[in-house]
Amino acid sequence: MRNLAIAGLITGLTVGLFFADVRNRNSINSMLENAAAAKPAMQDVAFRIPFVPDPHKPTPKPTLYTTGLDWLEGYVMKYYEMGEGYWQTRPLDLLNGVEITNEDVEEYRGHFRFKFNPQHDPLHPGHAMVATNSDQHVIRFAHLRGGEFHALEQIPEHSFKTPFEGELSAAWALEAGDTIGIKLDTKVTVETPTATGSEALVASPAPSKTRIERRVTYAKLYIRKLSHNDVQFDYLHRTDGKPTFPRPNPAALK
Repeated sequence: MRNLAIAGLITGLTVGLFFADVRNRNSINSMLENAAAAKPAMQDVAFRIPFVPDPHKPTPKPTLYTTGLDWLEGYVMKYYEMGEGYWQTRPLDLLNGVEITNEDVEEYRGHFRFKFNPQHDPLHPGHAMVATNSDQHVIRFAHLRGGEFHALEQIPEHSFKTPFEGELSAAWALEAGDTIGIKLDTKVTVETPTATGSEALVASPAPSKTRIERRVTYAKLYIRKLSHNDVQFDYLHRTDGKPTFPRPNPAALK
């Protein structure tokens, strides 16, 4: 009899604590709302069980950089065969950090690609990073060997090489561990409305003017791996136009 009384007391206490938790009451309301909407009753519903600790929530990892920067870590681009021992990757859109999958349509957005030329190539054997020509952008590379990638806070302007007339910008004879500085000069079309003051109150849409703006941005790229099949790298793009690169958050590197 005593055991039954104790069991009843524990059960009552457990039920009381269950309904005392505001999260459980909200979950019951969510169940009723789901049932009324013909949804699965337990959709997005979770109860807290008394005397059972809440599951540990992992602490979110700090981000490497603040705003004004785009970065890729360990990004992999695959080579595809061109014949006779030549290989290349698809181009990478520097402004968006994504590969161009339809080159016929989006060739103008491809800012660089990796190439592999066989050892018998008469001019440039081995791995290289090559710019893609475009009416919308000009790209320059600075091939930097050695040094620590995160410690490189500014790329000397004189390091950006201008190719000879008729040649593409490129960084040749790449090796794993190399850092490549990138300077991207882009033409951007900007639309501005012409209506001002009282004209802006007119219901009809205001006409707009278009102008071409020049935007210069900087990036740096660290080559982690080069193989016959692929290339792996880290990439940091300063989207706000500043020529300097901050060091990453030390807490994010742990």
